[in-house]
Amino acid sequence: MAIKYFAYGSNLDLPQMKRRCPSSKLISKGSLSGYRLTFNRFSSGWGGGVADVIQEQGYEVWGLVFEISDSDLERLDRYEGCYKEQTSLYERWKAVIDIPNGQVCDVWVYTVVEKQKFVPPTSEYLQIIKDAAVKWNFPKSYQDDWYLIPCTTDFPSITSTMKSTIERLRAWDSRTFKEQAKMALEMREQGIKDGTRTEGCPVWDKLSKNLWVRILNG
Repeated sequence: MAIKYFAYGSNLDLPQMKRRCPSSKLISKGSLSGYRLTFNRFSSGWGGGVADVIQEQGYEVWGLVFEISDSDLERLDRYEGCYKEQTSLYERWKAVIDIPNGQVCDVWVYTVVEKQKFVPPTSEYLQIIKDAAVKWNFPKSYQDDWYLIPCTTDFPSITSTMKSTIERLRAWDSRTFKEQAKMALEMREQGIKDGTRTEGCPVWDKLSKNLWVRILNG
């Protein structure tokens, strides 16, 4: 049976979703009724708040439904920090999504485990949601909400960002640390090459690349 996943945050970016889940297939846009989109967890990787869905009547969260494989779901768990034997950043649960033409489908949805108060996202992160809302014609009222969200202008902490990245890579038990570093460097350079990834701070960009190179040459 095909696995379906509902993206509402940074995975609305199709190139990113394809890198994370190579066999993923976009099925439809859809909405999660009775929930509201918010930003309640600080991500050192993004340098600001990242998206979550919280239960609240009268609201709905719009996003995209993807069909993914078992291996893609395992990869998503690692990317989202959803672990079985250690503290998780996100957990996933089954939800019913409304899709066009009056249909519904069962999907996996990720939600933040330790929810904080509102954490301003970076403008880069919020832009992913704004762009998807326009591209996939989400309701105008839903689009308008994002122009009222305050954004952080701070660059991410280099130290905390690298720590977070390394910890995430170490969760990939099937690879050695050098193999993980090689993959990270290749993904970073490919993202910059194809225009799907940008670096907001030249100093961070240089240090990030140098760290992975040093690990590979270590």
